Order: sequence, then C-alpha cells, then structure tokens
Amino acid sequence: MTDNGTSAKNSCTLPLDLALYHHLEQRTQDLSSEFMATVERLQTQVQQMTAWTADAGEVYVASVRLLSQEIQACSDKTVQLITHCDELDKDFSQLVDLSRQIQGIDKALSQLQLILQ
Repeated sequence: MTDNGTSAKNSCTLPLDLALYHHLEQRTQDLSSEFMATVERLQTQVQQMTAWTADAGEVYVASVRLLSQEIQACSDKTVQLITHCDELDKDFSQLVDLSRQIQGIDKALSQLQLILQ
C-alpha cells in the first residue's frame, strides 16, 4: 500500500505521445494568435466605426444648421415679398383711382370736342 491508502495496482500512468503533445501545443498557440489578431482587427474596426459615427454626427449637425439658416433666409425673403406685394397692391389701388379720373377727363374732352365742332 502507498501513503494515501491505495494500492500500487490502482495507480496507472498513461503513455504520453510527445509528438501529439507538441502538435496540440503548437495548434493551441496558433489558435491563440489567430484569436488575438481577430480581436485586434475588431478593435480597429470598432474604433473606425466610432470615428465614422462621430463624423456622421458632425455632418448631421452641420447640415441641420445650414438647413435652418436656409429656412430662415427663405422666411425672411417671403416676408419681404409679402411686404412688397402689399405695397404694390396699395400702388395699384391708386392707379385704379387715377385710371377712373383719366377716363372721366377723356369723356369730358370728347364731349367738349363734340360741342366745339
């Protein structure tokens, strides 16, 4: 019997194939290297995506700012156009009165001309 109470017959050793062990060890290292390379590529891609997202956000903010400025400029021009239209309407209403007066004068001149003949 051994010190831990088991007989020598029960303890057995498995034969170790060193070539297989070295192959498994090399394969493990290769897989580990591939995994680390994949993780590094993913980290690089995540960093690129983060930068692209930030850039896209800046482009969006700039686009919204420019669009707001354009809308404001269009609104201002629309207000100016409405103001000019109101002024033209007032001017045209005066022209209508002036046209009536001219027609009246023309009628009076025609009558005067008929009388003088």
